[in-house]
Amino acid sequence: QREQHHGAILVVHDLRTALTAEREQRANLAKDQFLASTSHELRTPLTTIIGNCEILIEQPLRSSEQEMVHSIDVAGRGLLSLINDMLDLSKIEAGKFQIDPNNFKLSELLQQIRHIFSTRIESSGLNFEIIQSVTPEHQLIGDPQRITQILINLLGNAIKFTEEGFIRLRIDHLESEEQLRFSVEDSGVGIDAEAQKMLFQPYRQADSTISKRFGGTGLGLHISRILAELMGGSIELERGAASSSSSPMSPANYPTPASLSHRRAIMNNYKVMC
Repeated sequence: QREQHHGAILVVHDLRTALTAEREQRANLAKDQFLASTSHELRTPLTTIIGNCEILIEQPLRSSEQEMVHSIDVAGRGLLSLINDMLDLSKIEAGKFQIDPNNFKLSELLQQIRHIFSTRIESSGLNFEIIQSVTPEHQLIGDPQRITQILINLLGNAIKFTEEGFIRLRIDHLESEEQLRFSVEDSGVGIDAEAQKMLFQPYRQADSTISKRFGGTGLGLHISRILAELMGGSIELERGAASSSSSPMSPANYPTPASLSHRRAIMNNYKVMC
């Protein structure tokens, strides 16, 4: 006859880790919802302000009035860029960000870039030039919205930190006939090697005095590098302080969507670094 034992077994589970993870998930969801709704509410009036500024800039205003309208335009675009950057970063962190490759023309992208920066370049007194080794009307494959976003961030930084001289956007046709490389060059003071290490980190500036003098959160370059990597490319900084600097984007070996493969074979498209 078996000997019977009487008693109880107490099993204890530490739920603190699970509860913490659940709270973080709820907090992230609330943050995403807040950013999405807030950014929409802010972007609509900002777009109106920027549009009206563009109309006013073309009017025969006095010099002082032109300066005021220009400052409103620059501030509005800066705020809109910040809102977009924050929303993009939130989507990236949540794994909800998607790249949308399509066929597009280089000429259309460059026309948009010129439109965005024409007034700012003119008021800064800098010389802006675009050098390209590919036909502007050539068909490209990539995400034009994100390529434009990256170029806006790179060009905006170049203008911000260049007091005199030039800003240059270079589009090079690489050895592979299906790849392009974009480079933003300027005659600014450059960035020393030590500061370059933190240049692409979020919420960081290469120098603490930069944010005090020029403002900015440091999000633009961080997001630009992430976007480039999501599209199979990269962004690097070349040269150092006290010299002309260059921010090239390496070409992406972007997979051609099946729906575009036949058209690509016909048009001999280029893949674009992104």
